[in-house]
Amino acid sequence: WIMFKRFTVFLIPALLSGCAAPGEYPSLAKRSFEKPQPALPDVAVAPPQASDAALLGRIADALKLARGGVPDFQAALITARAAAERASGSAPESEAWIDGQLMVTRLESTTGPARDALAALDDERRLLDQHPGSPDAPALQAAIAEVEAIDARQSEAVRALLALFI
Repeated sequence: WIMFKRFTVFLIPALLSGCAAPGEYPSLAKRSFEKPQPALPDVAVAPPQASDAALLGRIADALKLARGGVPDFQAALITARAAAERASGSAPESEAWIDGQLMVTRLESTTGPARDALAALDDERRLLDQHPGSPDAPALQAAIAEVEAIDARQSEAVRALLALFI
């Protein structure tokens, strides 16, 4: 028992010295972000933007222009396809080749309404990008997608006919 007392007398100070290593210790006081913060003032939320009737009208006009050009393109496509097929395999600058090129050029000119509509819609998109959160953005995006599809179909048809001349 006496041995235990002597051993404990030396052991306790040795253990306590391990807990008190030299150096700076972090404070146990609350840090600034742990302290209660004053209530923030209520921020006014901007009211939702109203739909722009003029913009919706311009979108409708662009769609009407693009859709209105499709029948003219389809009619010209029939004539151009027949002329290009006649010109396929004929010598460059022959009568059939020149007629085929002319018909394809006329066909290409009928793609104008879709391209004009796409340009108008792109201008509207640029203006709308300056005012994010517009309720008209989905209508504009849908119109752009539709006109892009029309333009892609027309461009592909023209490319296919031009390939017959190679």
